[in-house]
Amino acid sequence: VIIANTHTQVSHLQSAVILSIILLILTLIIAFSIYSYIRRRNERKRREQLSLITHLRMENVRNRFSPHFVFNVLNAVIGSLSQEESKTLPIRLLIQVLRNNLLISDKIAIPLREEMELVKSYIGLRQSINPQTPTVELEISPDIDMEQPLPAMIIQIPVENAVKYAFDPENEEACIHIRIIEKQGSLFIAIEDNGIGLTADMQNRQEEQGTGYGLKILRQTIDILNSRNKNKMNFIIQDRNLLEPGGHGTLVSLVVPLDYTFDL
Repeated sequence: VIIANTHTQVSHLQSAVILSIILLILTLIIAFSIYSYIRRRNERKRREQLSLITHLRMENVRNRFSPHFVFNVLNAVIGSLSQEESKTLPIRLLIQVLRNNLLISDKIAIPLREEMELVKSYIGLRQSINPQTPTVELEISPDIDMEQPLPAMIIQIPVENAVKYAFDPENEEACIHIRIIEKQGSLFIAIEDNGIGLTADMQNRQEEQGTGYGLKILRQTIDILNSRNKNKMNFIIQDRNLLEPGGHGTLVSLVVPLDYTFDL
């Protein structure tokens, strides 16, 4: 009886071991299947996000350089060619601006150095056509790493919007101030103008059928990048009269952690 009971217990133990092994194998198969599914889903989502950003940036380049603006630039140049050959400068600047924007249109991030080149070439083009274009003042801390990556056009688009919408034509002191410093492990960028303010600015865009497409793309890009970073990037637009007594104009603030990754 004892031997029979022992054989029965051994048989039950063997069955339990076999069942445990089968359950373990099934668990591993299920876990691997779930892991593979999540990985494929994340990879598909990454490709979709990258495709979306690339598509939006290409659309942004096409929308921002409207045929109307290009036509005005070329008309201004053609009208002056018969008088002075040096007036071809606006055409050269226009080609440079278009080329720079097309080169970065499919990039998620570019070095701060390239971003500032975009800003300078755009302002140079505007000033060559209209001397009343607002001046741009740069205040960049000497310890800033100019190779620090930023979302492409993150400074250029707010500057462009300020030039287009932020100022009354009679404002002879129109100025855009760009300040860049590094503190607390982040890059702090402030784009400040002394124009009509955010509310009136938005009204001007509606009257001129502005879409704010560039800012929309920037926000979508930052949202996608933030979803893949522990330390988040902040992008805020504020009316200066709400920030300081007697202030007027618009303040665009950007905070980029130095350890921020732009990989998708």
